[in-house]
Formats: sequence, structure tokens, C-alpha cells
Amino acid sequence: MPSAGPISIIYAEYRILAENGPLLIGLSTKEMSLDFMVGYGPVSYGYANYRRIEGQNANGNDIIISDNVPSFHIGDVVGCGLNLATRQVFFTKNGQHLNITNLYVDENTADLYPTVSLYNHRDTVEANFGPNFHYDLSKKF
Repeated sequence: MPSAGPISIIYAEYRILAENGPLLIGLSTKEMSLDFMVGYGPVSYGYANYRRIEGQNANGNDIIISDNVPSFHIGDVVGCGLNLATRQVFFTKNGQHLNITNLYVDENTADLYPTVSLYNHRDTVEANFGPNFHYDLSKKF
């Protein structure tokens, strides 16, 4: 994953190409079961196209981070990242940082990986793992 200069950041963006149901974009451990959508499985954090950011800690306790974020649809570019220095998870939409300030990952959390959950087999996203992102990583960090 790309790193932005002296601050280590993992980040990826996804262009929504087809949407036929719930889509969630975020981070999870590699142990997260495929039976869960990202944000609903233990130690995962997800931004849903139905205007919600949700996560679960290591105990499996549900954490609703925000239910007042913009929805996203076909043509939008959604990003998710983790600032490794501060352990803060962040999300972007179409190059704009979403101001979610209360989402921090415990320092004992296992490695997190970019994760996309597609509910319908017709859903399609195009992943961008860098280095040319819509969001300018140097703006916020």
C-alpha cells in the first residue's frame, strides 16, 4: 500500500461502476469471515452506500461511528485509509475528506487490509491502490 512521505498511511480508492444493493468499503483483518460485510465483522470498519459508517471492535461489539455521511453511487470514488502514526481510520468521497474524527483503531489490533463488500453479484468496483488518487493525501496529513 502507498505511503505518503514521512507519515505512514495505507489508503485505497474505489470507483463505483455498478450498484445493485448495499456496498461497503473499508478495512478489516484478514481473519474476517466472508459471511460478514466489512464494518459488520469483528475488527472491521466500513463506509456503506446507504449513509453509514460502522465498525466492530475485537470483542465483536457494534460501533456506529456515523449515520450522517453522504451516500455514494455509480461514478463516485470512495477511499478508505489508516494513518499508522495516529491509528485513525478515515474515509473520502470524490477527493473530499469526510470529517469522521472519532474512529481510532486500538494499537493491539492486527493488520488491517483494504476490503470491499458487494451484496449483489452484479455490483462492480474498480480499485486504485495508488499512487494517483483523487484525494490528495498531503492535504490532511
